[in-house]
Amino acid sequence: MVGVTRIKIQETVAELEALIQQQSNPNRKERLQVLYSATHECWNTD
Repeated sequence: MVGVTRIKIQETVAELEALIQQQSNPNRKERLQVLYSATHECWNTD
């Protein structure tokens, strides 16, 4: 089974937050929230 092992997100966390707030389509909003979660976790590695 093949899966995604890496993604490259060019937007900043702030840009993703703004996109989520502007998005009215529930499917697109959910996808942006997944990207936000992945990005937020990458930047907050304590």
